[in-house]
Amino acid sequence: MRDPIVRMFTSASQAQNAVAALHAAQFAPGRVHLVTAPQATDNRSLDDITDSVMAGYVLRSRAIIYAQRIAEGRSLVVVHAPFGSAGLAIRTMEAFGPTESGWEPPAAPSRTWDEAAPLSSALALPVRMNRATPLSDMFYLPALRKSRPGFLGDLYPHTLTMSDILGLPILGAAAAPLSGLLGLKLLRKGAAPLSSTLGLKLLKSGAAPLSRALGLKVLSRNSAPLSSLFGLPTLCRAG
Repeated sequence: MRDPIVRMFTSASQAQNAVAALHAAQFAPGRVHLVTAPQATDNRSLDDITDSVMAGYVLRSRAIIYAQRIAEGRSLVVVHAPFGSAGLAIRTMEAFGPTESGWEPPAAPSRTWDEAAPLSSALALPVRMNRATPLSDMFYLPALRKSRPGFLGDLYPHTLTMSDILGLPILGAAAAPLSGLLGLKLLRKGAAPLSSTLGLKLLKSGAAPLSRALGLKVLSRNSAPLSSLFGLPTLCRAG
């Protein structure tokens, strides 16, 4: 479950109006949680307020911070937005002038983007590694695995390999073992065997046959067609 969206308001009326607007925006009551400031005659302790905040599925470490603000006279609204509706929940509550909640999410560390190595930059991995077995180190697996005593040790007294486990030889005498296993010829006279097998033409006169077959336009003026198709916002600010 993703983190809830939390907004703090200086008055109970602001928070109640925000809750009413969320309900009008089709957010189910079970997804919206309201904690108002205690009244003068209310004997709720700080622990009681913390428990009320945690009832909205908020982590205790954050609920303690929110409870201190609520004890000072502020009110809290917690929203568990379904997928794709976080932006709507944020915009709805922002319209009622929320104030600082007292808790700020930790800033994500900045990453240096290298245009020459986009995949390494996206995965935050170095382009080069000094280790001889980086994949084994990543998954905490040994580079070589020796046989263990007992049943496997009796069968495989030497170094245990994947070929040993699967009962396959490391090297095969056949030049094309997979083709031989499936009963397929290694070479065929036809220039386009797959197209011939499926009865398809190798070339088509249409410039965009797939788009035409699916009834889609080749070009679209919409800059975010996928987001528009699923009704999702292009950008979404984290709660």
